[in-house]
Amino acid sequence: MTNEELLKTYFANRHILQSRPWGEFKTLMGTRATTIGGAQVTMHKIPFTTWKVGYCPKIRPEDLDLEKLYEVSRKEGCIFVKIDVPHAPHNYQLLTIPPRAGPRPMAVGKSIFAQSTILMNLTKNDDELFAMMHEKTRYNLRLAQKKGVKVEVFSDPEKEETRRALEDFIDLQKQTAGRQKFFIHPDNYYRTCFKILAAKKMAYLVSAKVGAETAASWILFHYGDVLYYPYGESNYNLRSYMASNLVMWEVIKLGKSLGCKVFDLWGAADDPSDEKDPWHGFTRFKLSFGGAHVKLAPTHDLIINKPPYNVFNLVDSLRWKILRAKNG
Repeated sequence: MTNEELLKTYFANRHILQSRPWGEFKTLMGTRATTIGGAQVTMHKIPFTTWKVGYCPKIRPEDLDLEKLYEVSRKEGCIFVKIDVPHAPHNYQLLTIPPRAGPRPMAVGKSIFAQSTILMNLTKNDDELFAMMHEKTRYNLRLAQKKGVKVEVFSDPEKEETRRALEDFIDLQKQTAGRQKFFIHPDNYYRTCFKILAAKKMAYLVSAKVGAETAASWILFHYGDVLYYPYGESNYNLRSYMASNLVMWEVIKLGKSLGCKVFDLWGAADDPSDEKDPWHGFTRFKLSFGGAHVKLAPTHDLIINKPPYNVFNLVDSLRWKILRAKNG
């Protein structure tokens, strides 16, 4: 599969965030998911108001009916719908609406998801994939094996060993967030997400151990032809064991065993060469396995009620400044 075929396969695959089980999970967490045309949209109430914000992540352009999205969301009381990083290449624009709808305001909006990712071609054999890695990455992978790092895959959410592994993941997530100063979901978000998706063979937890301690723990999603890597943490105190390198290799093999053609590493710096970018480190790590850096389409806001939309953006900007200041 060429790089062109890799991109075609990836963008043809309906994203997991547009799947019905993901909508079930979001609804269960208190954010109602509804289907408008071919798009799944979650409705978020704005506190202390009667208004809502619609959120439509990772939608394929061919599944999007902007006229219907506008009309239904307007009736729902939305002031705008955020179409967050559409599932399309970076040169795709959503700045037009079908003529029958008449002119509707559309603006490039603030993205929630990363606007770049790294994709790996899982149709290659193991030798080809191993050869694609950076020399230092292969060395670190072998070092982890030599040091006795053990990797295990958990997929049954009802087993006690899986529940323990998930709690270890949550603990590592908190440690990493505290050290690197980023925001994470509440504990029950990860528990509920994994339980719902794993029960449908759509989520896997991959854990690396050094003795009795968890050195790295990742959650993977599987949907259609694509394996996704949304969450992954490592134990800073065990960093010399290079566990994440071995986890990545085992995850690649897991994706191949599931019949996946593409591995989406779920987020990267827009400019991998920019060492000042806070995402530079993990982008470099992901690229060291030989994937392709891909820029995605920009986020767009479908504006339904402009005055409160402008106020919302102002308040949201101030809110994030306060949160970041508190987080240090």
